[in-house]
Amino acid sequence: MPGIVLHQFKAVYWPIPKNACSTIKQQYVELLGFDQTTFLKVHDAPFEYTQNSINGYENFAFVRNPYARLYALWFDKVKDETEFDCNVFGGLDDVVWLGMPFFEFASTILLQKTRFDPHWMPQHTQMPNECRIFKLELCCLPFLFPKKNQHSISDWHLAYDESLYQLVGNYYQKDFDMFGYDRR
Repeated sequence: MPGIVLHQFKAVYWPIPKNACSTIKQQYVELLGFDQTTFLKVHDAPFEYTQNSINGYENFAFVRNPYARLYALWFDKVKDETEFDCNVFGGLDDVVWLGMPFFEFASTILLQKTRFDPHWMPQHTQMPNECRIFKLELCCLPFLFPKKNQHSISDWHLAYDESLYQLVGNYYQKDFDMFGYDRR
């Protein structure tokens, strides 16, 4: 994903889906004073984007425990949704369906080799090499952004068995290593 240029702060924010990027983008929409009546979703806000680092600007991104991030994707987009999200799962509609059990969902998207999406791509692939990393687990969001309505998915660990821990651990191996997350 491209980075959002924040000239006022001489920084580039690299949003990674399922790492509170909608909530963080909304904060920047408000902070930058964008007219929210001119776009429907925060992802359509008129940010300036870049594909590369900018000389003299600080790069930063928020990362998340890969186990929790994958569970959040399922929880938000598959578990109880009433409409299939073609922006995320387009091209996989023959193997991903609404209400799909988490184990089957995780196994399906991590083992398929035809379609990749930033919502489940490894986090380290979505930012430049020189990037300040902040760990932001979603349990912290209500304290940082109290006016936002955040749901809790703190029970993600209950959805994993040994084989799924191993599959996810292998798929996101570099994220676990780079960001210091425990594989359990």
